[in-house]
Amino acid sequence: MNEPHQLIYPTISLFLYDLRNSLGDEPEEIQSNRERFWRKLYPELTAETLTQLAAAENPDADFVELLGREKFRRFDAALDGYYFPLQLGDTYGLQVECSGPYLNGNRPNYQSQPIDRLHSLQKDLLSQLCTVADAAASTTGAAASIRGSIGQTLLVWGQMVEYPRDFKAIARECYQQLMPEFGVDPDWERNFYAWSELRTGPLSGATIFELWRLPTDWERLEPINHVLICLFPHRQAIETIVDRMSKTDFDFIRLLHYRHKILWAYRQSRRLTRQLKAKYQKVQGLVELVRRPSEPGQHRGVPLKQLRVALPETFQILSDYTIALSDLAYQQNTLRTNLINYQRRMRKIGGDGDCIQPSSGDFLTKFAELVTEKYQAQIEADLESLRPGLALLENLISTIRGTVELDLAERDRTLNDTIAIAGIGLATSSLAAAVLTQQFPIDQFPPPKKYPLFILAPAFYGSLLTAAIASILTWIAIRLFFHRK
Repeated sequence: MNEPHQLIYPTISLFLYDLRNSLGDEPEEIQSNRERFWRKLYPELTAETLTQLAAAENPDADFVELLGREKFRRFDAALDGYYFPLQLGDTYGLQVECSGPYLNGNRPNYQSQPIDRLHSLQKDLLSQLCTVADAAASTTGAAASIRGSIGQTLLVWGQMVEYPRDFKAIARECYQQLMPEFGVDPDWERNFYAWSELRTGPLSGATIFELWRLPTDWERLEPINHVLICLFPHRQAIETIVDRMSKTDFDFIRLLHYRHKILWAYRQSRRLTRQLKAKYQKVQGLVELVRRPSEPGQHRGVPLKQLRVALPETFQILSDYTIALSDLAYQQNTLRTNLINYQRRMRKIGGDGDCIQPSSGDFLTKFAELVTEKYQAQIEADLESLRPGLALLENLISTIRGTVELDLAERDRTLNDTIAIAGIGLATSSLAAAVLTQQFPIDQFPPPKKYPLFILAPAFYGSLLTAAIASILTWIAIRLFFHRK
């Protein structure tokens, strides 16, 4: 029977990233993000403590050690572990590392331990990591307490007791210990992404396995789905390895920040693209409405009432579309900037890129290639296809506005013509009535029996006839001399 594999000084590091502020955030939103982040370290956070912690931040700085000279906040005296909070521009970063109980109460436990010891290490770490206020009500269980609003990574590392025949088998065994408490997907084959042997750089000699899969739903932040397992060779001194890891922590926390910010920006771009496509469909519907052909007997294909309703709606769509398109370009720039920073930090950790076995894929460069070829290219394609929507909207607004104004002008002209015809007819009728009255006086009383009713009086129907003839002649004159096309 094979003995269980062992590791010297097995350690779990959890990297959490939370949004501090985004484009256009109000001070209240920034304060809410701040409080949510700090409650992971201080469950009984008071307003006074939060004010003191906020004073350490610098919105213009690339990074700030939020605990000042202290840098780290150690766990309880019995546990070998710490918190390391940072401000990384517009993001909060938190590293929580745990190596289990101290040996004899005050020394790190450098003795070899079975790999299943990782299971209890998880419990030790989770006991120190406070949940945010709403995590307790979450139905996702313990995994909810280790989420960051931007992303999270779990790093497992330790030193091998002897040179193994199968590195991958040990990494798989480590991964399987992470399932119960951290909510990671137990399917190793589906999640296994790449592995690398670092030949140069600060982690020279280490073998790193990465487990990650493409998100199936970009609208939802999943539990931990990014795991790194770093195995050091048995021939190195454990004190040297611990020193290397402590010096590399800052590089890791920055590298993983860029990685998660890239994925966060792409996730935001998917939301914005969906919104823009929905609005583009509305625009196409309005275009079809305006282009609807006239039916027989209909003056215009689109009733004026519908156009009057469509015009303010189109203005609102134009405003929303412009803002969303601008936000999409902002996320494109965020992704591009973080990709450049990721590649720079990657070269520092990996020894300027010369760290890969020819037979294996590099988990660092492989991710950068995926971002360049898929995510960055996708956003660029979306922007290219959605930008013409602005011109379409502007043309649509001009068309609707012109149609409405033309229809109103035509109605005004028709009204003026009607007033002119009626005025001329009325004036002519009055003049005719006066003339006819002089010719056929009716001042005799009682009137002659020849004209028993007033409507049969020559002056009455004569004036009506004159008014009708004058109105018809006026209408003909207006059509001939003023409305020529």
